[in-house]
Amino acid sequence: MVKNYHPVHKCNTSNKNKLCTFKFVANKFKDEITKQLYMKIWKLQELCRDKLGLYVGRTICHMAKQNIMKEFMGDWKQEFARLCDYADHIKLTNPGSSCWVRTDREFEPEKTLCVYFYVCFDALRRGWLEGYRKIIGFDSCFLKGTYNGELLVVVGRNRNQQMISIAWVVVDQETKHIRSFFINYLIEDLQLGSGQGIVQTIFELLPDYEYRMCARHI
Repeated sequence: MVKNYHPVHKCNTSNKNKLCTFKFVANKFKDEITKQLYMKIWKLQELCRDKLGLYVGRTICHMAKQNIMKEFMGDWKQEFARLCDYADHIKLTNPGSSCWVRTDREFEPEKTLCVYFYVCFDALRRGWLEGYRKIIGFDSCFLKGTYNGELLVVVGRNRNQQMISIAWVVVDQETKHIRSFFINYLIEDLQLGSGQGIVQTIFELLPDYEYRMCARHI
């Protein structure tokens, strides 16, 4: 039974809704977020405004995006916790390959921090030794995502001018110590024998080897 009826509404329209939680946003725009995992938060806010006519705060949009990324890409913390298992599995399934992990608890005793993760597959190593020119190139780039860091990589080139990644390492930051251990591993894996800025490290460890500077990076 309707006791009071007011046909004229004078209240202002609102573009906010308490029922629009991060779970609702995640379910509603799951396909859009999955197709663009690195979608900006403001872009997701615009999507909510255009499709739903609602203003959704940055916190809710951020939580919705994180929820989708966790479902799509897995739990990063659990994956990092199994790096040592992954290294053992690489050695088991790829005999002759080198895979080394170093962890540290000096800065945060309650946590195990990954200092570096080095990989050199035996097939790539043998391919370089048997069919590639005995010239290697060093390069690095910054990693973007939940956990930042740097990727150092060594590439080779064959007679057809094709390039291949021979070995690589993921590190927290590039330092003289990191470069030194990286090149020492390469000396052993690639049978270089006896190569901060990286030039100084190569000069100290491989004094008899010729090296050149890439003009594109000078």
